Amino acid sequence: MEFRNLEIHYLDEEPNGVRVVDLKGSSVHALVFPRNEFDKARDVAKLFSFPEHAVYFLIGDKEDEDLPVMYAGQTKDGMRRFSDHDRKKPFWNLAVLFISMGNNFELGDIDALEKKAIQAIDESNRYASDNVVHRNSKNGKKDVLRPVYNSGDIRRYFADIKFIMHALGWSLEPSEKSMSVHSAGVWHTTRNGVEAYMKLVNGKSEIQRGSVVDMSRPITRNETLQALRDKLVSEGEIAKDANGAWRLRKILTLGSPSSSALFVLGGPSANGLTEWKNAEGKDIKSVRGQSF
Repeated sequence: MEFRNLEIHYLDEEPNGVRVVDLKGSSVHALVFPRNEFDKARDVAKLFSFPEHAVYFLIGDKEDEDLPVMYAGQTKDGMRRFSDHDRKKPFWNLAVLFISMGNNFELGDIDALEKKAIQAIDESNRYASDNVVHRNSKNGKKDVLRPVYNSGDIRRYFADIKFIMHALGWSLEPSEKSMSVHSAGVWHTTRNGVEAYMKLVNGKSEIQRGSVVDMSRPITRNETLQALRDKLVSEGEIAKDANGAWRLRKILTLGSPSSSALFVLGGPSANGLTEWKNAEGKDIKSVRGQSF
């Protein structure tokens, strides 16, 4: 049985304000601050003589996103980097900055850690990434993330970063589900091992972010839907997760439950009225008693 110890120092005894996080046994430390307390955070960084080289996360929300929005970056200029983000990235309301106090990050370290952070955000299925992630259209892998440096130091640094983020309530571990079937208004299908989620909004069918798409089964009788699949793969909006499942990385609006079912399941056809079920296992037809 092992324990890891965190010490969190709260500025002005404010639990949601500026915080310094120390992970015992690690050189990695974190500075956590709300956007509206940047000036205080900058003073704290000066007080503790934080190094200039760092990696960081910006966390916030966007009106068109159901998930929290997260961005990963690196800085060679310490806190000065956030002045630029204050002008150009309106979404964030919280920042988490990671530095190494006794064993300062080298330029190669922050480059590798930034890439690992971008990859972790993208593959977690927990957040909408604000980073630009380019993928190979043939296999869905992220071109921008190659090569990912994987030395022992980098693995150790990033493991400590993930531990601190998780302790702060922002896990970077992959989640197999981006939402629950018990969420309000959510319908689901699990046919052929496909785990997909759908909502009905204003007469349209919205396949939810994180839904699995069965790419092993082409859509054989609807060229339009198959072309849409191919387009989204080429754009990286359908991509493989860490376990090899092809997942939708945005909300996709289609005209009917049947179109949505066919899109995720593939094959010649699909009946959305009987395919999509609620948390009680009842399909749309039995619940609504109407056609779409």
